[in-house]
Amino acid sequence: KGAVYEIVNARSGKVVDYITTDARGVAASKALPLTRYQIREVTAPAYWQVSSEMFDVTLEYPSQIIKLSAFDKPSSLGVTITKRGNSAVMAGSQMRYDFTVANTSNVPLESFFWHDRIPTDIANATVLSTGTYSARLTYRILYKTNYSASYQVLASNLLSSNNYSFALNAIPMQAGEVVTDIYFDFGTVPVGFQSVANPTLSVMVKGMAVNGYQMVNRADAGGKYQGTWQTATANWITIVRKIGTTPKLPLHDALPISPAIYKLCFNHCAEIDLMSTVVRTRWLSLLHDSQN
Repeated sequence: KGAVYEIVNARSGKVVDYITTDARGVAASKALPLTRYQIREVTAPAYWQVSSEMFDVTLEYPSQIIKLSAFDKPSSLGVTITKRGNSAVMAGSQMRYDFTVANTSNVPLESFFWHDRIPTDIANATVLSTGTYSARLTYRILYKTNYSASYQVLASNLLSSNNYSFALNAIPMQAGEVVTDIYFDFGTVPVGFQSVANPTLSVMVKGMAVNGYQMVNRADAGGKYQGTWQTATANWITIVRKIGTTPKLPLHDALPISPAIYKLCFNHCAEIDLMSTVVRTRWLSLLHDSQN
């Protein structure tokens, strides 16, 4: 029930009737003039694929009835998105996320998108690379900030075969304003549409981050078929690391340290932890000599 067929006069190219199947799957046209017609399905019932079959028939005499049979295949909807990044990152440093996205349905999807929510509680977006995609089409990128509830256009009429780069931290904004979301809007995409060169997003982790903080980045993708949305989500957690403020001295004979020597040790404490026993001894000698 609900399959819609279009009947076109083959000579004039004009649509002369639309017919819709009932609960029995039957549809009948109005009385039509004698001529040649082309009939095709334009809307399939929910969760079925629109058939690509075209019927070419000719009414040759009055009261003629032509019976046709058509079959639709079930639709299977699917969308995937993945993302990967650092498992750990130092506070005050930069890291990158890599994405993949695909329409795994056996039907085209409308309003296809992928979106990323930047973890602005602990990082700021710096550079976005669009990646490339398997089908040739144009798309646009939108962004949203912490000062605006609506999306703004970053770029439009982008070609899917080109890999573009955008400095998100160079967008003119007010003091304290940062990009919170990016949104790729592709419109209708065909079966098998997917990223080829993966899109990427670089972020700068804030220096004030607490050691061990979990930076959570969330992304999603989706598209519509016959008004039904199919979506997918992906998350990535990165542990933020921070060098401690308490210096770690070698576990040898304890020596009193003057403030000047303590400052020297503090500046190099991360390196002391990695030194060999011989180098540790030399550091102890340096500390001892400095006292004398």
